[in-house]
Amino acid sequence: MDERNNSNEHLDAAGGKINQAIESIFKISTGALALSITFKNSLTDCRPQYLWLLSIAWILLGLVPLSYVLLRLNEAQQDLFWWHKYTRKNGVRSLILLYQF
Repeated sequence: MDERNNSNEHLDAAGGKINQAIESIFKISTGALALSITFKNSLTDCRPQYLWLLSIAWILLGLVPLSYVLLRLNEAQQDLFWWHKYTRKNGVRSLILLYQF
């Protein structure tokens, strides 16, 4: 039983680190997008021929927040699915025991 609890703790810790990494990527990309839009004129004054590259960067940086939102919505949907499946199978008493932790 201890091995199972230990592996669950490792999985929870790994999941937390993955969530932190995803949130960091989200924050960095949205910050880079905001800064590049803010300073667009100073970025393109020197070399206007690279404006197409800046546009591609904006599109790619814009995909990061969109994918982050879709990831979180998918996680919420999966949580809701398992919550409904668990409560239908075990009834309300199991739901109360589930949320006592």
